[in-house]
Amino acid sequence: MKKMKIKRFLVLLFIIILNNSCFRTYENGEEEENYSHNSDVILEVVDDEHSGRMKEDLQVFDIDTKTYELNCLLPEDLYEYFKIQPKTFEYTGDLPRDWKEKFYNIFLNNKKDERFLNSIINELNRINSSMSDDEFVEVVVAYVQGAFEYDWNSYYNINEKIKYPYETIFLKKGVCADKSVLLAKMLFLLDYEVVLFAFEKANHMAVGIKVPRGYGNFGTNYAFIESTDYARIGQIPDNYAGGIKIKEAPEIINMNPKGRKTFKKIKKIKKEDKIILEKYGREYFFASAKKKNILKNMTMIQTRLDSFKFEHKLLNCNGNGALSKEKYSKCKKLTNEINRLVVIYNKQVKKYNKK
Repeated sequence: MKKMKIKRFLVLLFIIILNNSCFRTYENGEEEENYSHNSDVILEVVDDEHSGRMKEDLQVFDIDTKTYELNCLLPEDLYEYFKIQPKTFEYTGDLPRDWKEKFYNIFLNNKKDERFLNSIINELNRINSSMSDDEFVEVVVAYVQGAFEYDWNSYYNINEKIKYPYETIFLKKGVCADKSVLLAKMLFLLDYEVVLFAFEKANHMAVGIKVPRGYGNFGTNYAFIESTDYARIGQIPDNYAGGIKIKEAPEIINMNPKGRKTFKKIKKIKKEDKIILEKYGREYFFASAKKKNILKNMTMIQTRLDSFKFEHKLLNCNGNGALSKEKYSKCKKLTNEINRLVVIYNKQVKKYNKK
């Protein structure tokens, strides 16, 4: 999925007239080091069921404005096991109507990875043991979105087969179907009712989680969850990997068996989204922790700019005619501060747009 880019640059020029002479401001601001620093939390997953060779892997992911690290020891024999498991759907006679459901459940119903996945779930729960079930869903979603990169080699390889959840973890990458299957499996282990959203024309897949009536996407009772990159639950990105845009209703692929829980926090999320949209813009819904902090700083700088600009206008600093010595001094300070903040703001924009 493509990163969203902000193209907002402030270019301000203020002119103060004093005794018929022209005073032009200049940029003299230095970048402020007032950004929010992330307090990294290091977690560790050790599988004591397997005694063979282990692959050590550091998984890094963001939750809101903080970055977390999960140190895993990945059993190689478990990966070798899943490499040779069935990855095709076989049938006799006519193709069953529910063949997609049966096919994807091949990857979801294999219990060989559940002990390891539950060990990850238990470790993620250490981030905040007082979380509600719904709050923990957001943690698991962020983990899958951020810890595993998009597999561009598989994206361009038409012969590539879908991976089992553990394969995606072991290889630390996957396409939309791989990451969606992994996320669906982990949410199912938390006893949530989930489905897969399949978009045939767009060649894309995402996860749907059961929500109260009226809070789902595409006219369903399931909220959309993008698995390939950061996105708020219920928010649909404008662009996906390869520049793809979704312009179709999804085919719903059910899991069998189903979880029993409904994600009720979607009501609170929808209210929060309205505030976020107004305060930080739509980009915030799909931003990493670093970019969220940049957006927050840009908003803070913009608020200060608006305040100084209002005072600048109130003093009529750009008006015709001479200014008193006292007013000139105030206008000069305001102008310098405005231009200093403009420099800082533009540097933040460049940081945001930097890949």
